[in-house]
Amino acid sequence: MVHASNFNKKMLLLATRLANESGMKNLLLSVLEALLDASVREGVEAEAEAITLSLVPWLSRGAHAEALSLVTALEAKQASAVGTKDVSWLWRTAYNTAVQGCSEWENLEDSISDLFDVARQLLQIYTRCPAVDTDAELQMFLINASFAGAAGRVFASRRLASNTAAEDADRWRLVAQEVVSCRNCIGQIISGASTLDEEGSERAQSFLSILSVFGVEIACRLKTWNCVPEIIEDTSRAQKVDIGTYEAITDLLWTEKDCPIDVLSTALEAILHASLDRAVLSVEKFSRWLRAICTILLARSAPADRTKAIGYVEQAVGVLQDHAAESDPQVRRARHACPMRPPSMSI
Repeated sequence: MVHASNFNKKMLLLATRLANESGMKNLLLSVLEALLDASVREGVEAEAEAITLSLVPWLSRGAHAEALSLVTALEAKQASAVGTKDVSWLWRTAYNTAVQGCSEWENLEDSISDLFDVARQLLQIYTRCPAVDTDAELQMFLINASFAGAAGRVFASRRLASNTAAEDADRWRLVAQEVVSCRNCIGQIISGASTLDEEGSERAQSFLSILSVFGVEIACRLKTWNCVPEIIEDTSRAQKVDIGTYEAITDLLWTEKDCPIDVLSTALEAILHASLDRAVLSVEKFSRWLRAICTILLARSAPADRTKAIGYVEQAVGVLQDHAAESDPQVRRARHACPMRPPSMSI
């Protein structure tokens, strides 16, 4: 029918109606795919046609990108063929299908990420509709979809690691771009007119922390060491960063034998600063980090490095004194009445 010389899309609309009324699901799927393909090429002419097309992506996993292109084109033309309710239904269906796929689709991380990406883009279109009030719930769905899409790409790349370094590198470079894009998306929501509550803000911040670890992991795989200090700096600027984020970053760099010393020392210093600034200290771990950074500084043997190492040792003395005081009940009571600040890291 599609290849007939006198083809008209109305023929497919009629076939769609007949297949639907007869309960012929396989035929309905074939007709809808043909209708979608024809509409992408020729444009949408009728509201009923657009609504029918909204069924396609969720009947066929492979058609969701075309449906997104169609909705995007309609938005660009300010067409009314697809209304606010239609786009709302589309993004929610894509999102729910992706969530379902997380538990039911084995080894299909890329397909799940595709659906989350479509849900995110459709949701962005939906929030631009004049009648839509972008509340905290929509912002959280947007954050979740963006993060889940990027995380799925990372998981898929780990699983699909091959013996061909060039192929892996190409894939990881694309994933790196998605991780950066995801960070920007979440960062813009947080720094913009965000209506997130405390719980939503903490979840968004935790996503940013995980993305930082992903970024360093990818840098280690691609040996793009120059990216690591920037990632650490961006992480340090966040309002709430768990000390475990810095630990994960440092552990990744520590296991890389060809990681430049300057990059590793940057990560170690970030841990020391974060530990003291947030007063979250584990003496055992702190001593490990301090020993490593002092070893690096003394190995350089430059006057400035030796001075910095001495400064860190002085900070270590303060940490030990504070830790000993914390173990004394009387000192703890006195501190509760007059809390002490963590020692300054300025050297």
